[in-house]
Amino acid sequence: MRQIASGRDAFRALCGQVKGAKRVARQNVLSVGAQGTSIINGPFPVHQCPSVNDWHQRWAPGMGHALMSAPVPRGLWIPFAPSKPDGPVNAPRSMGMDEYKEAVLASQKDHTSVAASSAAMPAGAHGSEGASRRDFLTVAAGSWAAVGAAATLWPLVQQMNPDASTQALSSIEVDLAPIKEGQAITVMWRGKPVFIRNRNKDEIAKAEETKLGDLVDKSARNSALPDKATAADVNRVKKDKPNWLVLVGVCTHLGCIPKGQTIADAKGDFGGWFCPCHGSHYDTSGRIRKGPAPQNLPVPAYEFMSDTKIKIG
Repeated sequence: MRQIASGRDAFRALCGQVKGAKRVARQNVLSVGAQGTSIINGPFPVHQCPSVNDWHQRWAPGMGHALMSAPVPRGLWIPFAPSKPDGPVNAPRSMGMDEYKEAVLASQKDHTSVAASSAAMPAGAHGSEGASRRDFLTVAAGSWAAVGAAATLWPLVQQMNPDASTQALSSIEVDLAPIKEGQAITVMWRGKPVFIRNRNKDEIAKAEETKLGDLVDKSARNSALPDKATAADVNRVKKDKPNWLVLVGVCTHLGCIPKGQTIADAKGDFGGWFCPCHGSHYDTSGRIRKGPAPQNLPVPAYEFMSDTKIKIG
């Protein structure tokens, strides 16, 4: 009981010292503008002021068991003397006005030097390492996202390209050696029939004698010539090989396949080709002469690889 009473008296004495120090501190509040920090109830910076746990663990044991169990109000900063680096912790004591002012001025100098050193640091120096890492992660993430998007879209784009078989048929080679004079064959090119006829002299003569005024379509319709080229027979064949006539065998009316490739086929009123669907007649140069078809049979792009072989496309 004597120990408890002694501890209680010591605690009351300490509380009286605290109240006195607090009254002095209220009269000497220091605001450090550069840091926006207020030192209240004591001359020491916040990191030097003992917390409630420090109070119980470091200071209270010397005051006895009763003081050890006594609560310390949170937010109350008690002005203790700072600990010596190489010595034991000082005991709590009261502080006079002059000593308190000197401590406040010393604290003000410390905070001013800290503010000056912070202002002197270059912009972006704080956390520059963290910012660099963030930039790297941002760039890396964006790069991987772009790669992933390209890898996803490539198959979709690739499937719209023509397959190998279609590309192989974009141009074909045809051997003309088996085709005799007056005969014709049909080959497939890009899904369309192509008429190849080895014209005889009478067919060539009839085609060359036809006047442009007698033609329904006066355009050559030759892929190798400009659109303004006329439908004269010379513009429908190669100049040095007028006997070979190469045409896309699709009627220009509704896309039917005209007759006239075999000897038994009806060749129409002009000896060329006849479309039985709606009665379109073409001459020996493949030009529309009669019927509903509006245009001449088109001449595809082709060239002679030799005297007996051509390449279409």
